[in-house]
Amino acid sequence: MINTVSVAIITRNRDKSLRRCLTSLKKQTYKATEIILIDNASSDRTKNVALLFKDVLPIRYIHEECIGIPYARNRAITEAKGEILAFIDDDCEATSTWISEMVKAHERYTKAAAIQGKTLSQPRRSVFSKIYELNY
Repeated sequence: MINTVSVAIITRNRDKSLRRCLTSLKKQTYKATEIILIDNASSDRTKNVALLFKDVLPIRYIHEECIGIPYARNRAITEAKGEILAFIDDDCEATSTWISEMVKAHERYTKAAAIQGKTLSQPRRSVFSKIYELNY
């Protein structure tokens, strides 16, 4: 049985989309043990947005000076304390059962090293979204 889940968000200068992402994590039916917010050297209000959610989410704000997704992801892996580490992009909004579905999948496929959930691109009516959905 899985008891702890770390959620990692890597962000850089996307404070508006980050706010939507964090709002969706607030609505989870299965609560994360921690939300690791890796700020990849932002110059906008990213830190302020993170602090707005400090009272309602278990956020750990971490400033990563080395710019680049590999640096930020490796930092998240190093910092995570949960049995599962679930990554979500800063411009994504999780369904309310996103974490619980991740836990179920990991409990069902115990030997899996990584699991990817279904994603829906926004805006839903764009050509890219339609092509993606036809293939999956």
